[in-house]
Amino acid sequence: MNKINNIQGLRGIAVLLVAFSHLLLIEKKYGGNSIIPEFVLFGVSGVDLFFVISGFVMVTITREKFRQPMEALKFIYHRVIRIYPVYWIYSVLVLIVFLIQPSWVNSAQGNQVDIVSSFLLLPSNNLPLVNVGWSLVHEVYFYLFFFLIMLLIPEWFLALTLTVWAGVLVFAHIFCELNNLYLNFVFHPLTLEFIGGCFLAIFYYHYEIKCNRKVLL
Repeated sequence: MNKINNIQGLRGIAVLLVAFSHLLLIEKKYGGNSIIPEFVLFGVSGVDLFFVISGFVMVTITREKFRQPMEALKFIYHRVIRIYPVYWIYSVLVLIVFLIQPSWVNSAQGNQVDIVSSFLLLPSNNLPLVNVGWSLVHEVYFYLFFFLIMLLIPEWFLALTLTVWAGVLVFAHIFCELNNLYLNFVFHPLTLEFIGGCFLAIFYYHYEIKCNRKVLL
């Protein structure tokens, strides 16, 4: 599969957006006044861009691989080894700090940490040991759901399946009381960003759109 240069460029933009928004918060916390302008806080939207890109990439790398159990297993295996090993290394380092000096970890939530949920990237009322891991919790959920779609749904049925999934999410938020932690997570609106990315990929490949990387220059 050839890389789409625009997607690689968007990933770089998303990284910079998130990095600068965090840098502003760190400067304010430890330095008082910041030389970085306030509008940089909009950089948190880089996370939303990452979610959309994830949806696009999932459709791209699974083309012509639906209803093939071995391909589905390869898909989820590669997603797992891409996320967990590096994430666990950083989580262990933060856990060591937490065991030595608990007040240095997750201070915004009273230094409360759910260690099991943090390492497994499960939904929790508290942020993970590595705070930014909250986005990976959503990524893992999306990967697992997409894995099931690969196993059970023919590829030509993908667009309708995603439409139904999005419809259920919207319906749940309009008409249901989502007071349960896991229900609230399963029907979280951020999933719509993944689904939106999937639809962009479906549109891109269906109409054989040729993106010119000069658009980023």
